[in-house]
Amino acid sequence: RQFFGLLTRRHALATSRFRSSLAPTYYYDDLAYLVKQGCPTQGRFTPLYNARGARRFVASQLELGRECVGALRDYPSLRIAPLQWHYACLLSLRVLDEALITDLIRGPWWVETVWASFLALLDPRPDFSAPLEAVSGEWLVDAALAEIRGEPPAPELRDFVEDTRALRDVLAQAPHWSASLRRMPTPEQRAQLDRERDAVRKAYREDGVAGAQALLQE
Repeated sequence: RQFFGLLTRRHALATSRFRSSLAPTYYYDDLAYLVKQGCPTQGRFTPLYNARGARRFVASQLELGRECVGALRDYPSLRIAPLQWHYACLLSLRVLDEALITDLIRGPWWVETVWASFLALLDPRPDFSAPLEAVSGEWLVDAALAEIRGEPPAPELRDFVEDTRALRDVLAQAPHWSASLRRMPTPEQRAQLDRERDAVRKAYREDGVAGAQALLQE
């Protein structure tokens, strides 16, 4: 509990400076689904929380992926239970962009930053650096930043990073398929929705149900 509380406080301090200045791009329910699938809980915490647990977990998933690579090549027409986590990785990677990384890091829980960092490690892109640098200083965030910059990992993380690179190659065996997340309305779209809602309310007050329905059917 003390460990989890410390992570939460660090996360709140690190993200407070830009959380209020940026509107989220994607609906939080969609983000929560990605995180829940990608960060399975073993005991009380996801194994990706600490370097030792993450190394064991990724190594086991890499071995499993190699053993079942034939089934992975038939995804999504074929799904098997042992590859559920690989499918979660593929889904997140298909929708991965800077906005997703930023939304995850600005989320209320540290596990969202953990998943953002691991995705950036799987698919390192220069535009992920800025949001990750806002929460640098944690081992997985820094490992992702090093991979993006082309720097060697910390010695104690070398095996973990090498296994993650190998996992990247295994996941690349799956066919490409498109996926998308629901985007939050822009400020302009929200303003337009508010105007339309106010117009319907006014029509209802003045002309009743018939007036509101007539306006909606225009």
